[in-house]
Amino acid sequence: MGARRVQRKASLRGWWRVLPLLLIPFSVFSYQAWLHTEILANQYEENDLKVSIREIKNANRDLSDAKYHLERMVRIDEKAPDLGLMEPKPGQLIFIAPSDGEEADRSGGPARTTVSRHDP
Repeated sequence: MGARRVQRKASLRGWWRVLPLLLIPFSVFSYQAWLHTEILANQYEENDLKVSIREIKNANRDLSDAKYHLERMVRIDEKAPDLGLMEPKPGQLIFIAPSDGEEADRSGGPARTTVSRHDP
């Protein structure tokens, strides 16, 4: 039995010499596999983000179209009678404008104004 132990220890010492030579390519291969996996994951995430951006742009375009449709004066004129809205009566409009072309005071105070009635 003693001879076998000595032989085993000698064979294990041989592996220790070869181990760095095997460890370097194995670690390079493992790093390459991890890097490739990360690249693929990033590409999938990038594609998902591009799809999300495209969907958001389409939704934004649809909302802009809907806003334009709702703000059209023709539509408002069509809906006004149903809502009880009518043309203003003479003397009902009051225009408030800065007097003498002055604007609001720089300190934040109100501008001087003139009030005039407008009779259509």
